[in-house]
Amino acid sequence: MSGLFGRGPIIEHERISAGEPGAAGGGWSVPPRAPVVVPKFDVPGRIRASTVLATLAGAGAIAGGVALLLLTTAEVSWAQGTSWRAVKAGDAAGLRDAIVAGSESGLPLYPCRTTYAGATLLGRYRADFAGCHVGFDNKEVESGPFEVLGPTWTDLSEGVRAMTVGETADAGDTRPFTLRPVAVCRATYQGAIHPGSWIGPDKTCSFGFGGRVVTSQNFTVLQAAPWMTWTPATPASGTAWIEAAVRGGEEGGEPFYLCRAATARGMLAGKIKATSVGCSVPFDGRELVETRFELLTPRWAPGGTVGALAAGREKTELQFPCRGRKASTMQPGRTTDQHPGCRVGMQSSEVVLPDYDVLAQ
Repeated sequence: MSGLFGRGPIIEHERISAGEPGAAGGGWSVPPRAPVVVPKFDVPGRIRASTVLATLAGAGAIAGGVALLLLTTAEVSWAQGTSWRAVKAGDAAGLRDAIVAGSESGLPLYPCRTTYAGATLLGRYRADFAGCHVGFDNKEVESGPFEVLGPTWTDLSEGVRAMTVGETADAGDTRPFTLRPVAVCRATYQGAIHPGSWIGPDKTCSFGFGGRVVTSQNFTVLQAAPWMTWTPATPASGTAWIEAAVRGGEEGGEPFYLCRAATARGMLAGKIKATSVGCSVPFDGRELVETRFELLTPRWAPGGTVGALAAGREKTELQFPCRGRKASTMQPGRTTDQHPGCRVGMQSSEVVLPDYDVLAQ
């Protein structure tokens, strides 16, 4: 994790009463996919916004008869080599943001990669392993040092491309709206790490806390990566989303997952816990909790290597992260063009799973 937290002022906005306009959040309506192209633009910090898809939802008007505006960005696809980071066996802090691809014996399984026999191989790591477990030469090999996959957080000054969630209209604007880009950010507050919204070109990160909005000038933004995507969810979706979602913070030892939700003025980035009733986003000076939202998740696609994310190499063969079911577990491993199937090191051997997903971009 790059960047430092907690070095500058925190601004706490006043609470807005539930009876004021915007308190209900404006509801939710799924927009059609027809895009309206918005010109690209640059903002301070050299973050360039991608093409934006904008639609007006006919149902769900807000105060004053203005239709609910829902915006979402086109999918981003560029490589982020820094998404892989070294971690030591037994280092719980190093796994704080690592993505989860399955579980076994009640413990999460993380995609990992390691150097073994002159090759960079992909496998699985569990918190009680001493290294990355890979399938190689018909056996299970435990190798270290190793890396795990996770999101990358960076200061604005480093000039990266941020993970945008859409655009938002300034509070109090009348048509035509003044639209501003929204990206995923996070900052520390009262000993916790809170994900929230960075609205360009502001130099603050805003997040909901205790019913109000807290704004920090010391924060990092999430770099966009080709292996991440937005997936619709609700609290009624069950617990399956917990393993799938990308983690971006924590409070009291409980992780925050990254989410976005539609509001009366566009999409905003926020946070959700496994025990939360919805996605918490900063809205008009108050914490708004939406029960219909999208989670940031790894982009898993049905087997095959077309469009898959290459992350290793054995001689001239590219290696692609994969995952497949074995009994009641989901196991991460590796696949190649020349050897279909997800190869997993487990039960002291190399197991080939014929039905599998690949990490796509």
